[in-house]
Amino acid sequence: MIFFDFSDIAEANLDYAKYLMIGNDYLEFDTDHQLTLTHDFYEKAEADLETEKYPFRLFWINISLGIEILAKAVLIQHQIDIFSKKDDKEFEQGSKVIVRENDWLKRVLEAKEIIYISQIHTGTVGQLYKKYFKKLRQKDIISLAELKLIEAGLKTLANYRRNNDLHFYFKRNVFIKENDLTQQYIPLVNLLLDIFNRPQLV
Repeated sequence: MIFFDFSDIAEANLDYAKYLMIGNDYLEFDTDHQLTLTHDFYEKAEADLETEKYPFRLFWINISLGIEILAKAVLIQHQIDIFSKKDDKEFEQGSKVIVRENDWLKRVLEAKEIIYISQIHTGTVGQLYKKYFKKLRQKDIISLAELKLIEAGLKTLANYRRNNDLHFYFKRNVFIKENDLTQQYIPLVNLLLDIFNRPQLV
């Protein structure tokens, strides 16, 4: 039987989210650890338009997944319970979860009687902005203005980007719009990164 220690699951998801967002070489982290456009962003975008059958599609898939995973990492880091259990017997198999050094997470998973990784459900993007980030506001970890920015960004991600990029192919390419990145998604990512590093309030 294989066991996975989930003690650092927030940090692990933070790292994975960052990896996804810079994986297509359109974005990078600057010396202040802020997400930004690469120096050759425009040249690369123009070249991909000319040579790729589906330009930018993988980029948007990675951005979409990266933001969702980052948002979940932020919530877990600040002890917001986003976990639910898949109750079907078919999920009672595979690798088991253990938590050695995270008392809060251990209590959460034990209370839900979650034993296997396959039993874990972490919710949808819609649930994140409709339900869970409000709890960060209630804990006074984020301001009302920050909550509204997060809700707007995740709502756009759920209702537009993910519908066009992840769930179905509508026979059209979803192109990069600079203001999508510079005015909404990049500020959202950098805000989430800042919130991740804020002091925990129990």
